[in-house]
Amino acid sequence: MLFLTFEGPPVKSMPAPSSPADRSTIHWRGHALRGILFDMDGVIADTRQAHLEAWLEFGRIEGVEIEPEAFMARTFGRGNMQVLEEFFPGRMHDIPFILGKSDEKEGLFLRQLQAGRVAAVPGVVEFIRAARDRGIALAVGSSAPRGNIDAVLAYWGIADAFPVIVSMNDVTHAKPDPEIFLLAAKRLGIPPGDCLVLEDSLHGLDAGRRAGCAVIGVTTMHSPAEIAHRCDATAPDFHEIARMLFG
Repeated sequence: MLFLTFEGPPVKSMPAPSSPADRSTIHWRGHALRGILFDMDGVIADTRQAHLEAWLEFGRIEGVEIEPEAFMARTFGRGNMQVLEEFFPGRMHDIPFILGKSDEKEGLFLRQLQAGRVAAVPGVVEFIRAARDRGIALAVGSSAPRGNIDAVLAYWGIADAFPVIVSMNDVTHAKPDPEIFLLAAKRLGIPPGDCLVLEDSLHGLDAGRRAGCAVIGVTTMHSPAEIAHRCDATAPDFHEIARMLFG
């Protein structure tokens, strides 16, 4: 496992998560929301280009040529185990080998993060603070490895905002299976129907709907027209999501 030291932006840590007794409810489009479940890539952080650069470098190391746009169109939002099957179709049964290759790829991504090539989605840090101030329970539900998630949250100074993190390491089935969001809601102690999922990928949006959650599609990857039928609403960034939820 690769560990790197990050010199992220000077964002203050957030206060300790609220207790269940302190939680409040947001009423939105017929939903009584007590929890918000965030995807990470494309929702908290705009990691698309950084992941692409990491996969391109990984492909060069492995001697595999990647056509960038086609590769990202079919893989973004999927877990590493699914993507690595494209590189090593005959070796997916060799778990230590595949996990090692996953770590290698994530090491390349973390170097992109360390180099400052990952931006926060506009308004997300302010939105997380506002949601926490209102007593809404927050969780991350991402197909990324846990170390990847921890590094990104630490980089933006928002790790303390999330009492629950569910990663690819915690589940058997990747998105579009709803397992990630069902587990995140369970660990928050909130029914999925009382949770809002914030997602950008087609797989993630479908997972949120299958979990029985309200879903807002963040249009960092797809246009509103492409995802409108997969979610309750779309938004370009967190300034708009804050307006929708908090007025």
